[in-house]
Amino acid sequence: MLGSEASKTRSLGQWLGSKTRRAARDEDGATAVEFGLVIVPFLMFLIGSMSVCLYYFTSTSIEEAVWKASRDMRTGQFQQGLGPYASLTGNALKAAFKQTLCNNMPTFIDCTASVRVLVQSTTTDFRSASIVAPQCVDNTGALVTDTAAYTNFSAGGTGATVLITACVAWQFGGHLTFLSLGNMPDGSRLIQASFALNVEPY
Repeated sequence: MLGSEASKTRSLGQWLGSKTRRAARDEDGATAVEFGLVIVPFLMFLIGSMSVCLYYFTSTSIEEAVWKASRDMRTGQFQQGLGPYASLTGNALKAAFKQTLCNNMPTFIDCTASVRVLVQSTTTDFRSASIVAPQCVDNTGALVTDTAAYTNFSAGGTGATVLITACVAWQFGGHLTFLSLGNMPDGSRLIQASFALNVEPY
């Protein structure tokens, strides 16, 4: 009788021991748990990196567009009303220059609603030029209107120092996942690109 009880106790102990060892070796679900711990920070890093790259791509593209459009003023084509500026005056002439700049920008930028062009000039050289800082936003922090941008639009003449500034309200900047770059009241990101030049003799 006692032997039978001892045998049952040993059997129960062996059964529990085998179950314990099996549970210790069982890794079912461990991979899923580890994946869950890693995937969230990985996605944050991945999407954040993509967002930063997109921002710098947009900023660089705008700078290149300003540089390409500036050639029309540097060579006097704009001032003389040649090419796409022929027979244009006033705001229509200024709008034509803005369109030249917009033609060199990425297509995902809404040029009509999100881009303003400021052009300032002085007759002095770079060393003594006293051009005031361009104002891309109004008192409310919103992007200035085209009318306001054209008010002090001055391309200068031969030998003038000209500062061309593109003000872009990048709407996608305030909607980037894990990385909010918006700095305007409507959530857009203001990107400003400028290029200074001396007008060549014409």
